[in-house]
Amino acid sequence: MYYTMLLTLVYACIHIFKNLKTGRLRLRLPKNAVLHLLIMVIGGVTNGVSAQNLRLAYFGETITHYGLRGGMEYNLRHTEKSKPNGRVATNDLYFGLTLSAYRHPHNHIGLILAPELGWRHTGRRGGIIQAALSPGLFRSIYEGKTWQTDENGGLERVRFAGQWGFMPGASVGFGHRLDQFKAPSSWYINLHYLRQYPYNQAFLNRMALEIGIINKLNTL
Repeated sequence: MYYTMLLTLVYACIHIFKNLKTGRLRLRLPKNAVLHLLIMVIGGVTNGVSAQNLRLAYFGETITHYGLRGGMEYNLRHTEKSKPNGRVATNDLYFGLTLSAYRHPHNHIGLILAPELGWRHTGRRGGIIQAALSPGLFRSIYEGKTWQTDENGGLERVRFAGQWGFMPGASVGFGHRLDQFKAPSSWYINLHYLRQYPYNQAFLNRMALEIGIINKLNTL
């Protein structure tokens, strides 16, 4: 079950990136169907598995477009390699589920629900390198008041007006275990490349920075 869902997730990432590159991707599925598909993939991977890691981070495109990102990680595969001195290096394949929220002042608030497939290497001295792919569901909520005409030709307020879209992405990063504090945590920095579609009948390339902490839940 896990590997079937993971292959579906990888295929979705490849398909979205390939089509967004040429601008030919068209969203023909109803919004509810897209959301149900995400729920099916997420549920299939996490069914019967307890989250091992909790992530909390600053997330933003720039200092002025600021936000937060939080999520859970589920280890799918863990390998270790030890040396005679007792130090251990690890490799982890994980499935993550994250929710990001950021604010573009006087424009909109953005929400990104993103399952991700990631790999993390932790060296014998605690250094971390990692990478991940994630197809994301994006929702913007306009900050200004939005109005529309009703059936009688009058104006009515539209609550939570905004847009839906896809926001697939890829990230690379580094970090380090907080061994000196004897804490079950690590700090990390990720650089994200994101592509929002649709955007003005095309797409929008985005770069974002994530700076945060990973905490092992089974040691709380």
